[in-house]
Amino acid sequence: MLKRTPLYAAHQKLGARLVEFGGWEMPVQYSSIIDEHLAVRKAAGLFDIAHMGEVLVDGPQAETFLNYVLTNDLRKLAPGQGQYTILCNERGGALDDLYAYRTGPEEYLLIINASRIGPDLVWLEKQLDRWQQKADANWARWRSKGRASPNSSINVFPARARAEQG
Repeated sequence: MLKRTPLYAAHQKLGARLVEFGGWEMPVQYSSIIDEHLAVRKAAGLFDIAHMGEVLVDGPQAETFLNYVLTNDLRKLAPGQGQYTILCNERGGALDDLYAYRTGPEEYLLIINASRIGPDLVWLEKQLDRWQQKADANWARWRSKGRASPNSSINVFPARARAEQG
């Protein structure tokens, strides 16, 4: 049986074409490709990423640790900013691609591909022995992309948006 995200019922209600993706039943299309492309260009597109891994790395050496295992320099990120990057092995070879977000002065959130959650977390935990860090694995909820993305959570998650706005 395929796993389903918390948004599965919403995907069905909206008429999504669902397919198997890494053991999950995920939406790939709601209407025509052109209509969806134009919607993202004019407003926003929401992506259900509940199937992806979320790893929090925090502590006084979080930045140093992540700059050791990732290809990008996270010192350049301000809180709230993120960047696409590569998780490397000891020789600098690519293990996975992911997104790294700075969520606070000493806190980072990594969004990991669904098929690599286990292997990536095991490898990160092995590397953590060199640093005094704390890592927690959780599930990501959603991610938006498009011109109106900063406001899209207000339409989809009104209670959360009200809480964030004060």
